Amino acid sequence: MSDENAEHIRANVGDVNVERQPVPHFVSENTLPADCLADLVAKWPQRARFKPEVAGNYVLWYDRDDRDNPLRNLVADLGEPLSRAILANFADWIQARFGPDVGPVQAGFSLMEADPDYDGHVVHTHHYQMPHWLATALVYLDVEPGGHQGTTLCEINTPPDKEPIEYKTWVSLQSLTWADRPEVCEAVTADYVQNRMFAFLDSPISFHKVRAARTYGNVRRRVMRMHFSADPGWCEKLYGVTSDEYFALRAPGMPTDAPGMSEWNRREILYLETAPVIDAGARKVWADSIQLEF
Repeated sequence: MSDENAEHIRANVGDVNVERQPVPHFVSENTLPADCLADLVAKWPQRARFKPEVAGNYVLWYDRDDRDNPLRNLVADLGEPLSRAILANFADWIQARFGPDVGPVQAGFSLMEADPDYDGHVVHTHHYQMPHWLATALVYLDVEPGGHQGTTLCEINTPPDKEPIEYKTWVSLQSLTWADRPEVCEAVTADYVQNRMFAFLDSPISFHKVRAARTYGNVRRRVMRMHFSADPGWCEKLYGVTSDEYFALRAPGMPTDAPGMSEWNRREILYLETAPVIDAGARKVWADSIQLEF
């Protein structure tokens, strides 16, 4: 890792304004050093190496045992400072939920590309199936968006006769019906701009989507994605069930009144509003102490 590249990350990702609504999120510009961005784009792999993820969108995960993986150099040079800077920005909420010792954190890097006529990705969260995930970050890579969209966070519009936390909790439990719910509305969009990063805290109400491409060209909406997750064993510590059992409870169509489910989500939604503010120095010290795994 070069000192110059590490300093670039600290300056462009470590010193940003984290917005708290609708969920904690931030945008950084000029995220990757120019030479790292150019190298990543120049070595972009053929579609045959990618696997389908959702309709029209494909993913290639970083694999440290794959010497030909196109993310190999970037993760070796920038994986640690980039991950620590992102996690430090969300330290208030991660510590409120997990305590000061979150344990090992898996930093999952991947590349994504979409078909030119990509129809987007409907409103969803990661929490309903991976509640041990901490945060997600996306770096847009193409010079021109070619009609492709960035990423949109959504919020819950609470009716005036409903208590906000209770209503958000109830909506959060309606797994994968959120795209059809009028109370789940677009709140903020990070437009697709080269080398812009959009990062958000994963939570029960971190609803997000990608709109369909506005025009059809030859651009593939190339993105570098990062998912940060605690050990799946946290499910048992937080909820008393395994991660597989949790996912089964949250599957679409399952009853939403299983013992504990409302309380689990209510507690974590409250953390978004009540997490104690940690000063910048303490955030950095905490993030630097995390055991990262790639």
